[in-house]
Amino acid sequence: MKLEVTKTNLILAAVILLLLGYIIIISRTNTSINDLEYKTEIDSLNRVISTYQQHQVVLDQKISNKELVIKKLDQEIDSTKQVIIQERKYYGDKIKNAGRYTPTELQLFHRKIQVNNKKFACP
Repeated sequence: MKLEVTKTNLILAAVILLLLGYIIIISRTNTSINDLEYKTEIDSLNRVISTYQQHQVVLDQKISNKELVIKKLDQEIDSTKQVIIQERKYYGDKIKNAGRYTPTELQLFHRKIQVNNKKFACP
């Protein structure tokens, strides 16, 4: 089989080359448009992520502050528990000995109890 260079073959080759060139140019153009769209979308998502990260920092600070408040309240609760234990022991001993009190000592004892009850009363 011999290939002859004829006008028809040359025209067919030229048309094929033009089609290939057109396809290559169009595919590159679409790719660059798609790349631009992707870059725009990526930039938009990066801004959203940055905003969320800033909000996360603020929330982390609020959590840290609340944890400090909770620790302080826990310490106050523990301290109050210790005071209550001491008061119970003190007044338990006083109540055991109440049979030997004079009327004046009993009145003083009851006044002290009323003052302390007001001190620990819930608002």
